[in-house]
Amino acid sequence: MSPFDEQLDPREEALVRALHAEAETVRPVGDGLIRIRSRVQRRRARTRWMVPTASAAAVAVTVTAVVASGVLTGTKQTLQPNAALGPVTLTGSSTPSASPTVATTRPTPEPVVATSAATKIAASAAPSVTDHDTSSAPTTTATLVASDSVPTGPTPVWPFTDAVAATAWQKAPQASKDWHLSPVATAQHFVDSLKLAGVHLTGSPTAAVTGSTATVTLQRASDTGKPVTLAVVELSHWAGGTNAPWGVVSVTNPFLTVNTPTAGASVTGSVDVAYSAPGATEGQVSASVYSAGTGTPLSQATPATPGTVTVAATGTTAGAGFVVVTNTSTGGSTPTVASLAVVPVQLAASTTPTSTYVALVGGKIEVLDAASGTLVRTLAPGATGVGQVSVTDDGQWVYYATPTGVLRTAVDGSGAPASVTADPATQVAVAGKSNEQLAWSYVSPTGAGQDITWRTAAGKTGTIHISDSLPPEAETLAISPDGTQIASYVRTGNGGSVSLFALTTSTASLSDGTAIAACAGAVSCAGAAYAPSGDLVYATSDGSHLTVFQSHLNVTKKLFTVAGSAQTASVDVDASGSKILLLAGAGQAWAFDGTKTTPLPAGVTDASW
Repeated sequence: MSPFDEQLDPREEALVRALHAEAETVRPVGDGLIRIRSRVQRRRARTRWMVPTASAAAVAVTVTAVVASGVLTGTKQTLQPNAALGPVTLTGSSTPSASPTVATTRPTPEPVVATSAATKIAASAAPSVTDHDTSSAPTTTATLVASDSVPTGPTPVWPFTDAVAATAWQKAPQASKDWHLSPVATAQHFVDSLKLAGVHLTGSPTAAVTGSTATVTLQRASDTGKPVTLAVVELSHWAGGTNAPWGVVSVTNPFLTVNTPTAGASVTGSVDVAYSAPGATEGQVSASVYSAGTGTPLSQATPATPGTVTVAATGTTAGAGFVVVTNTSTGGSTPTVASLAVVPVQLAASTTPTSTYVALVGGKIEVLDAASGTLVRTLAPGATGVGQVSVTDDGQWVYYATPTGVLRTAVDGSGAPASVTADPATQVAVAGKSNEQLAWSYVSPTGAGQDITWRTAAGKTGTIHISDSLPPEAETLAISPDGTQIASYVRTGNGGSVSLFALTTSTASLSDGTAIAACAGAVSCAGAAYAPSGDLVYATSDGSHLTVFQSHLNVTKKLFTVAGSAQTASVDVDASGSKILLLAGAGQAWAFDGTKTTPLPAGVTDASW
């Protein structure tokens, strides 16, 4: 005890001891304790003459001021870089939400300036990314906010299936997946997860973080060697609070714009994707549908014509998903993904009808539910000038005739249409599980004549010459499953009838056709088709009714009759041989299920099971 202390009265001595004990309980951050003790020693040396009450107030205010300084100093935040990602600098300001409270009987707890998960890029694990140049750093500008008040933005669609799964990870984060805390790493992992052939990231990804959302620009190498934008990935927090993971919301690209579907659209069956690729002079656009949180597509397709592509989402379960659109450059020795875009959608569960048929409606090829007539999906939306459709017996493929040739596409909407023959066609007929038996007709654009071309599984090919000028003209077409006969309604002027052509020689003419015996006299045959068994199914017209018959082993059976005045009719039989489609034009079309007939929706001009 110093001489001065010995002169204190007992009350002053007790107060000094109390102040020393109180000061010992204070734990300021940083070097605050050293500064406090130094300041207290200097103050004791300078103010021996001060009354005890004033000394106590000075010490309390000093302690409180130093503790508060731990909260208010260092408004500029600099995070240490992650070695694998390159130096990432986040700058911003941190403003306390309330003024510090002066300690009275208990010390102020050690202050902590909390940041959102958006600012934890530097602390995240390095992403496992191949072909990425991460030698230089993205610079990210962020606003620091308290971790317990991180707002959430738009719901992402990757890497988790939903917010529940994201929150579960947040409560028990895995060190091996700390990249969830980095928007840059999350964006890179997303592109990797798609497993797109020909993706080569280069340069330095740049990121802009604002509260709960972020954008990350990923680059690829161009032909000139300079990095160009591959994708601008938009991200959002799945949840608030500590360890809030990032997720991908969508992806845009200045050189690839997806017009439909729009973000959040509900899709089922087939998805019609409309896009524009300004500045792209070459390349192949493709679209794929994914369930949220996955990297394997449900289905994918390429467009039949520029600007649109149809990709199937049939059979999906309800939930979030996304559509990926890529433009792949075909130049050079190796195809390269030049542009990437992603649109979030809602996948609606679809129930596949027990019976469907393919119809030609307003020039579009549609799959319709036979029970309700509702649209299931649209096929080959870019096709124009379609004259007739024909489905294979296994229901897998639909062939259609166009002025640019015969094409085929999958009935389930997957894949892209493929050319079967480049010959212009007005009608097409197919029999068998694929194109084992195929026939198509062609009318010269100048009306200078018509031919029917055919080929069979046995490798035979041939031509039936109908006319040098119109009429006569074949208006319907069917080929038998065994490839031995063709049936066609041939108009010869104001009337006409069905002619049967035996495929025994490579060349034939109209005069080689024979008539159906039952179509003589007061009735005429309006159209004919073949059942998978080989039975001939034909329709007759008496001017007011159409009647459909089936001929089996020279025994004719009447199937059904409907009111109709058409002279020409298209007939089609399903794979079971029990269901019939009858189309007489002028809005007259029916489906026969073996017991009753049902009118088809308005606008159907041709159809096939």
